[in-house]
Amino acid sequence: MTTQTTSDLVADLTAALIDGGADVVALALRASVEREGTASLAPALLAAERAIVAGASEGRVTPAAKAIADRLRNVLRSLDPSRTQSPVAAEPAGTIALASLPGDAHDVGRHLWRALLDVNGYTTHDLGLRAPALVAQKAASLAPDALAIYVVDRRGRTAVQSLLAQLLRRNARLPVLLSGPGVDQDFARWVSVPQGGDHYWAGVYYCDDVPEAIQVLKQILLFDPPPPAHSHDHGAADGPDACDTCGDCPLQSDCDLPEAT
Repeated sequence: MTTQTTSDLVADLTAALIDGGADVVALALRASVEREGTASLAPALLAAERAIVAGASEGRVTPAAKAIADRLRNVLRSLDPSRTQSPVAAEPAGTIALASLPGDAHDVGRHLWRALLDVNGYTTHDLGLRAPALVAQKAASLAPDALAIYVVDRRGRTAVQSLLAQLLRRNARLPVLLSGPGVDQDFARWVSVPQGGDHYWAGVYYCDDVPEAIQVLKQILLFDPPPPAHSHDHGAADGPDACDTCGDCPLQSDCDLPEAT
């Protein structure tokens, strides 16, 4: 009997995830238990994620893409969480909160990112599927290094907008990572600087996949985001918030103008 190598097992799992026709859970468990744990499955998991993105049509999950997502979610749910932890990192590489938002069509992205970030030494907090206000509240209290949101369907975009508004209300300086077929770079740029709204100073970063997200996270952990927009009470009559003490306030030229009579 020929013993399959790790690469053979991963290749079989990749084909089964994308094309079906095999027991993906059995293949994943065999590769995970017999070989190097969940880390050995990363190429197959990433290939499935990219197939989901490629199979989406205009931000909508097609039946074929949904079938891949279903198989991938079944694999992720079958894995032993204790085997996803990095065996080498004495200190966590960072702390990430992950959440799914109402209106999205699938939660597979959140499960995938949690598994792959765990493998890479990050401490993850899975907030589950929650309303934007609850995600913002929980994330603000946890104060992780970043908040990751995977959007499978374009219908989830409205919830992303609401989430950023809720984070702004809490003065949260929490970078947000966006990924999935429901969003793109243009949306991430637009939602971080909405027309007529407040600029989300902590940053919204679009990431194609987990490896790119890890590169962004490394940069975030070395960089302090700019301070929030000036928030003086420009109506104060005196004291440190009075307009004549604004100093370098970017709004000084406007707020110190004499009122029209």
